Amino acid sequence: MSTEGQRQEGDQQDRKIFQSTIERADDCPVIYTNYAAVTGTPFDLQIMFSDILSLDPEKQLLRARAQVRVVMAPEHAALLIQTLVAHLEKYVANQGKLRKVVGDAEMTTAKRSTVLADEAESPPET
Repeated sequence: MSTEGQRQEGDQQDRKIFQSTIERADDCPVIYTNYAAVTGTPFDLQIMFSDILSLDPEKQLLRARAQVRVVMAPEHAALLIQTLVAHLEKYVANQGKLRKVVGDAEMTTAKRSTVLADEAESPPET
């Protein structure tokens, strides 16, 4: 399976457009995620895609199991943001307004990091 797209490089005056083809391997996993946490260093950004196991809004506690972590350069993260915005705008134009997701928008970064770190150290409850 392949995805076609255009990639722009260079400054504003000297833009080159490349046609890109991405071939997906047959064994490429498909992972559902309903939560993402972003961290970073001076050199890269990391996005941890997770599954929410439980959510307690009163205690501001979210438990999530990490499924995959993506590490990328900040420049590539900026391109990812532009691409996501463009696709979400198309989605909303075709499907209508997005519903508000109940989550940790008010949760502090420190609390979220603690929850994710605790989850990595302990197996999920069954």
